[in-house]
Amino acid sequence: MKRVRNSDHDAMTPSDMRNWLVQEIRDVLKGQELRIKDATEFVTAYCLGEISAEEASRRFDLYTDRWGDAILGVSTSEDMTNAEVIKRRDQEILDRSKQTRAARLRDERMGRG
Repeated sequence: MKRVRNSDHDAMTPSDMRNWLVQEIRDVLKGQELRIKDATEFVTAYCLGEISAEEASRRFDLYTDRWGDAILGVSTSEDMTNAEVIKRRDQEILDRSKQTRAARLRDERMGRG
């Protein structure tokens, strides 16, 4: 997610925010379209017997490498509230940040940082 600013030190203006929102919506919708198309193509081909189990597995791996989690670190369920999804997503960000800091400290102690 990119921030569009007049400069690195300026706060975003209402116009900047509006432009960012338009681009964010465009990017999210395009990503959703491409993810669904990609997954649907190989799953359909596999279910119809048009590709082998090995090819389906290869394409599944490619898909996960290409797209990752739909919501990083969160698998949703039918009864999960939006608040719960956001809470779990925020926790994933916090956990990854802690892991990154710990790795950086290890590297510094070992003279690699």
